[in-house]
Amino acid sequence: MRVLSSATARVYKCVKCGALVDDASGAPVPQDAAAEGPREAQAVEIADPFGILLRDAGLVTQEQITAAQRIQQELGGKLFDILIREGHLKREELHSLMSRQGGVAALSLAHFTLDRELTNILPRDVVVKHFVLPIDKLGRLLTVAMVCPVDMDAIAEIQKVTGLRVKPMLCTYEDFLGVVQKHYGLAVAAATAPAEGTDHEKVAAVEEQKKAPESVAEQQARESFAAAVSMALMERVDKIDRLEIGADVPARVAALVGVGSEGLVKLVSVLAGSPPMAATALWTTNTAAYGMQENVDNLPMSVALLGDQGINLLASNARRMTPVMEKHLSILTRHARRAGEAAALLAGATGRAIPNVAQCAGVLYPIGSFVLAMLDSAEYMKIDPVLVGAARVEAERAVFGTGHEEVGGRLLGRWHMPTSIFEAVRCYTDPYDAGDCHDLAAIVQIAVASITAEGSLDSEGLAGAAEAMESLGLNVSRVQEALAHLHG
Repeated sequence: MRVLSSATARVYKCVKCGALVDDASGAPVPQDAAAEGPREAQAVEIADPFGILLRDAGLVTQEQITAAQRIQQELGGKLFDILIREGHLKREELHSLMSRQGGVAALSLAHFTLDRELTNILPRDVVVKHFVLPIDKLGRLLTVAMVCPVDMDAIAEIQKVTGLRVKPMLCTYEDFLGVVQKHYGLAVAAATAPAEGTDHEKVAAVEEQKKAPESVAEQQARESFAAAVSMALMERVDKIDRLEIGADVPARVAALVGVGSEGLVKLVSVLAGSPPMAATALWTTNTAAYGMQENVDNLPMSVALLGDQGINLLASNARRMTPVMEKHLSILTRHARRAGEAAALLAGATGRAIPNVAQCAGVLYPIGSFVLAMLDSAEYMKIDPVLVGAARVEAERAVFGTGHEEVGGRLLGRWHMPTSIFEAVRCYTDPYDAGDCHDLAAIVQIAVASITAEGSLDSEGLAGAAEAMESLGLNVSRVQEALAHLHG
């Protein structure tokens, strides 16, 4: 085993065979000698080679490595992934270090399309556990992309699982997450449905494997991967500086410029019919430039501050949705308007929130869906357009690993919306998580549940909001009474 010249530990564990090696002689350490001394002392002396590499590069400290190893022993996972999630190591720093290791070539997966047949070579749990992707197979040689191509344990397991020789190549952390989320999820789903000419024994084996209980290691790997995907997605959300609006919104806004007070009232209606436009207007008026940061919590106030010219400027400069995506989100757009109207009526009926504020929260409840659709339109087209509320959250989590309530709450919070608004959006599926904003979150939940995708009152849907209704002193009859005059 070749020991790094800059390493300082005396005894090392070989990453290939697991034997203990003395740095001074390069000879294996006798087992009895390795067993001598307290367990804690051995942990300090026998260092992880990859940890040494990170430490000697100045990317992390020994204390951070030790803390990450404790987490690793308890929960499993990769050392580099734990260090990244704990905030001790940056992804770009890891990639830069790996790219400087001799004998490892790098490749970009930014526009890579994974061959469906290759996804059957490696089980999903191996992929997410070791941050590895099968790229190419030539005879008995399997080329794989790895976030950490010096991970000999991972390479050994891949060779054992596949029976192939492995050639590792370097890819970025972000590229890995993107490809796995897009292609491996599809491969797993496809494996459940027999195709023409499918070997029935293989199909039966797949079905049996699906029924088998998930091991602790598999569960830990899956949870670790899900956390990494969610973190990567939220980092992309944090970089958003504008949203896409429907193609007809600018024209509708322009038609109301110069009309006077009546035009301003109609502009509120235009914003209520476009969650992205409403969010854009509220974000603008909650900036420091208006001196109202985190205080503008309703659409009429936002319109009053911006004026018709200001709204017109925002609309004309906004990005446009593609016609296909606008059509795909049209049901959700209409549902958001109706949810806003229902929330205002429920706020008035209960006295637990200001109607205009409740309307604003109701209109913005699905804003995260528009964000997800903008970030990855191809993936979002997999979401059934008729799903609303909690059902849409579940579908989004299956595709993206997170739902619109989390994404929307994240975006609105970063855009300096009032706490009541972004907490109501973030927690409307579970109002008790909203703390002091519980009442508004509960009103939004009831409003969303009370309206079908077609826009009519939904008595059956209210069954899912029973706890929220009880917390506000409501029942199905009272909700129906409050919403009896909901206009179309």
